[in-house]
Amino acid sequence: MTIFGLFIFILMLVGGGIALDLMRAEVNRTELQYTVDRAVLAAGSLDNTRDGREIVQDYLRAAGYPEDAVRVISENNGFNSRIAVASEVETQSLFMNMLGVDTIITPVSSEAKEEQTEIEIALVLDRSGSMGGSKLTNLKTAANDFVTKLLKDREQVTTISVVPYNHVVNLGEDLASKFRLTGEHANSNCVIFDGTEYTSTGIAAGTVLQRLAHFDPWTDDDDGNATGLVARPQCQASDEGRILPWSNDVGAITAHINSLTAHSNTAMDLGVKWGLALLDPTLREEASSMIADGDVPSIFTGRPYDHRTPGVRKVMVVMTDGKNTNQYDLKDAQRTGGSGIFAYNPDWAISSDSPFWPSENETGDCAIGASGHAYGHGRGGDTTYTTSLNEDGTCLVDPDATPPTPPYAGLVFGLNKNGEPRPYPAKSFDKKLGSDTILSIWSPTNNSYMVRRKGYYDEYRSTPYGGSNAVEIDNSDLYSLISTDYIYARLTNGMPWSDRQTYRYAYENVANATVADDNLSAACKAARDAGIIIYTIAVSAPSEGEDAMRDCAGDDYAGNYFDVNGLDPASAFDEIFTSMNRLRLTQ
Repeated sequence: MTIFGLFIFILMLVGGGIALDLMRAEVNRTELQYTVDRAVLAAGSLDNTRDGREIVQDYLRAAGYPEDAVRVISENNGFNSRIAVASEVETQSLFMNMLGVDTIITPVSSEAKEEQTEIEIALVLDRSGSMGGSKLTNLKTAANDFVTKLLKDREQVTTISVVPYNHVVNLGEDLASKFRLTGEHANSNCVIFDGTEYTSTGIAAGTVLQRLAHFDPWTDDDDGNATGLVARPQCQASDEGRILPWSNDVGAITAHINSLTAHSNTAMDLGVKWGLALLDPTLREEASSMIADGDVPSIFTGRPYDHRTPGVRKVMVVMTDGKNTNQYDLKDAQRTGGSGIFAYNPDWAISSDSPFWPSENETGDCAIGASGHAYGHGRGGDTTYTTSLNEDGTCLVDPDATPPTPPYAGLVFGLNKNGEPRPYPAKSFDKKLGSDTILSIWSPTNNSYMVRRKGYYDEYRSTPYGGSNAVEIDNSDLYSLISTDYIYARLTNGMPWSDRQTYRYAYENVANATVADDNLSAACKAARDAGIIIYTIAVSAPSEGEDAMRDCAGDDYAGNYFDVNGLDPASAFDEIFTSMNRLRLTQ
């Protein structure tokens, strides 16, 4: 039993010794592994100006290891960086030598990569009215800093599209020209989508996009009727707040962001729809066309890439401070076609069979026809003819002018003294501004026309004032020139209530908050399914806005949603930048 006990003791001693030797070896391996992991992460950065081997050697010396303790592979071509380290740790055994093992050798290896993949990014930025003041100022600073850092030394591989949104998204004239928009008007460049179109990320080639009507439901009738297009249209007539597509120009992008102003309602779904479209390969033809025009750098030929292309990341950043609200458009019946309002002005003679133009002094008392006869329209609307010119010289025209052949393109009130078609100005519809235009407004209730003209009581007639010389105004022109409230409160004042409602409620709600939330959710799901990385930011937003942003990022990507309780989204943009550029430790 004593011999057996000694034998067991020796086995226990050897077993404990083996465990101690292995533990010592693992400690030595862990210390070197920790050192080389830190070294390769530092040496693998694309921002390094030194050779990766030198950086690894610095870390080894600082940890007390000789410079040649590891084998180093370092690669950095400016776009992709790879640093790999391999070594072996030798630990002298204290007990395992009794078994013939004098040295324990454990391998150590580590590898880090930073890949500057090609990036396509869409910045979808809220510019609704609640973003005014410090919110918009802070957004501009944060977004510009993000763009500057993202494009630093990466201009050749990164495209950024800026999609500002409020209750609409303004395509801008250049981008809009690359699509097929419906032709009710050409005053502005916003479109609307139906719910089914939010279930995909792109816009199929040849799709005809429904142009948002150019109308003003906001301007009160007391604000008058300004000359030109309506003052507060749903979509801006200018390029203010337009989309900036596929750019790598830091100066152009930051200047565009700095130019944004805050006003109107919120339509996150529209912003996201266009952000995703600019990342989708279905818009490659439009991008190529803009490259041909010189509006997009030629190095981006072939973009947007197909989804899930190796070495390409597609990213969308969406921010808001609010929640989805109502979106409006003219009813289909009010988009085009006759408005039921006829215009006639005695100062502008109109003829369908004999081209002519008004006199130079535009008194409206006479005009010269192509036959050489002088005639004019009396103030009462009667047409009078004479066989010779007035002797007092009040009807002066260029005898060499050749008027065009009717019918004339567009709505015109005769020709000017040079024989050119003369369009009606907006002021012609506002009696307060002193116009002599006479309007005849159809009343279905009375089955007649109510005539409105300066200095006269309203009257009803069976035909428009001016007869065949009166011109019916097209709906697209009417609502582009006069606010809906002004038509209701001023032009149709005194008419039966049911008749006036046609103009007062010419527009309708095409997407309320619930519909817009559903559209947004469908669009973001389609993006995630396509492999697009989504980051969302809620800046002091109400709960509805927070929920919408959280849902857009997705339940499986909770870390991609940022809730900024203060007014400054800079921290969120910094986190997104870090996430997009984080080194990966691959071994």
